[in-house]
Amino acid sequence: MSDHKEKSISELQQLAEQGDAQAQFQLGEHYELKVKNVPEACKWYEKAAKQGHTRSQYFLGYIYHFGDTGFPPNREKALYWYGKAAEKGHTESERGMGDIFRCDYNFIEACKWYKKASEKKDAYSMYYLAMLNERKSRENPDADVHLALKLYEELSNEPFKHKGAMIRLGLLYCDDRFIQHNPKRGKELFEKCNLIVDYKVKLFDGISIYDLWLVGAAYCSGQVNEDNEPNIDDMNKGIKLVDVVIQDGFKGFPPDRLDMAKNRRAFTDKHRKYLINRLSGETIYQFEGNMNDISNIKFIKTTNLSIEGKWEWMNVCYEFFNDDTYIYKNTESGLRTNGNYAISGNVITFFMGSVAKSEFSLQGDRLTLTIISPERGSTFTFKRVY
Repeated sequence: MSDHKEKSISELQQLAEQGDAQAQFQLGEHYELKVKNVPEACKWYEKAAKQGHTRSQYFLGYIYHFGDTGFPPNREKALYWYGKAAEKGHTESERGMGDIFRCDYNFIEACKWYKKASEKKDAYSMYYLAMLNERKSRENPDADVHLALKLYEELSNEPFKHKGAMIRLGLLYCDDRFIQHNPKRGKELFEKCNLIVDYKVKLFDGISIYDLWLVGAAYCSGQVNEDNEPNIDDMNKGIKLVDVVIQDGFKGFPPDRLDMAKNRRAFTDKHRKYLINRLSGETIYQFEGNMNDISNIKFIKTTNLSIEGKWEWMNVCYEFFNDDTYIYKNTESGLRTNGNYAISGNVITFFMGSVAKSEFSLQGDRLTLTIISPERGSTFTFKRVY
């Protein structure tokens, strides 16, 4: 079928009216892309498509699939025309068939068409075929995770370097439910994507907000490490990725997903601050509770001294001032987990077989305890890190 690239529009019109399928196709392109008259374009595409013109069949399928201004989508017509071209092995039409069935949750039929296009190394189809084979589901009970891994591995390398595939493969390696558990390899793949450049998240085609959420959560939770423990650098990256998800608002997902992202971000930030303080060289210990309700705060510290375990300050009250200082107001004696204590002024006396005293001071968000025991003296600083 000859191309008519050098023909004028009037010449194409004349040939098209005479039944030349290639001229009809090119006239359709002219109306679609330049004149922006989609109904007129479809009229000429359909004339060529009925003569078996493959690209016209694909273009018709695409327009009916996604619709256009004043031209609503039509699933049945999209399937019909995609199907005509796909029967002749047209890759993009096979992909289009896969897309429609995937959106219908008919994953078995979608996989059939994606597989045909994947055999011709269509990266898009390979990616979605892999995604549909990650896990067994009601829609695809025959899912094959080994096929997913094979496709993701191929897509992650030359010539594709498909960042979405790198992310999905990395998540599989980090998921300890899989035999292929290898968080180090997963982290390498995430880093290879260069999602964070110059401390800013860089978005790429093929990477969805949900992908960012999964990678961010993996960094925040330590899933990228053998011991499942996050470090400060990982948490910094995770927070940046989750922040983008929160800013997006997790559009198109249930509201609880956004709440989940916000909660993950808040918890990770608290943990990160705790680690920063712990590595600062200062002896910092954690406490539970609201600093503004210090009567119910719980300081946690285990030492090798005679005073061990959880110190529960049940009835100690301080008054809060706007300049972030606390002043001693009143105290009462109370029962502790590991014995009794009494407070007089700024001295706490513990009764635990042997008498031990502790002088304390509170300034801002820090409470300093100097423990005076018969054996030795020690000073502990408690800081609000949560």
